[in-house]
Amino acid sequence: MEFLKKIAEKLGTFAQARDPAEFNDDIAKRTEWQAFNKANSNVNLNRLMSDPDGHHLFYKPTIGLYFLSSAFVFMGLFSTVIIIGSTIQEGKPIDKDVVVPVLFCLVFVVVGMGIFLGLRKRLRFDMTERCMITGDNRTYFSDIHALQLVVQRGNKHRNYQLNLVLRDAERVHVMNYADSKTARADTARIASAIGIADTRIWDIMPGYDNSQNQSHLP
Repeated sequence: MEFLKKIAEKLGTFAQARDPAEFNDDIAKRTEWQAFNKANSNVNLNRLMSDPDGHHLFYKPTIGLYFLSSAFVFMGLFSTVIIIGSTIQEGKPIDKDVVVPVLFCLVFVVVGMGIFLGLRKRLRFDMTERCMITGDNRTYFSDIHALQLVVQRGNKHRNYQLNLVLRDAERVHVMNYADSKTARADTARIASAIGIADTRIWDIMPGYDNSQNQSHLP
């Protein structure tokens, strides 16, 4: 019975979602706590990396993203080769009856490339310029008040989302994760690199360690 009780307590802790009021922070009270509506997945599509000199943290596509996008590309190209090859082998002309299905197959190639380009996170934390760079946008470390971890519940997958909370309570999306362990590990790594204290990691994802988080309250 004691064993079952411990299991029940563990499951209860995992189901807990932290109340943002616990952070005792005026900016936290003005911050939006719903996740951004971003694409989600049951695997992590980007992995946090650092360059050898430690001047940058950046996200690199995972094998999962390469596999997902290349599956569409391969399907489209393979089907195209089969259709054209069969037509030539049979001595038939390449007319609209061949071109139309080939164009349909090439749609898969375009979709695969779109998936890769759309889900690849072109974002880096520049320790020299002291800012997060996303395309032409820069978010300076001095404007970041906290790092926010929330749950995004999609139609098929539950993802875990990391956002920056700025000093005006506005938020900037950083990354979606398929598992909370990686989300927490990357958040701690980013916080350490950009100089955010543990007390400014606002984690309301299920499964947090209540005793540990209580010790981190401001």
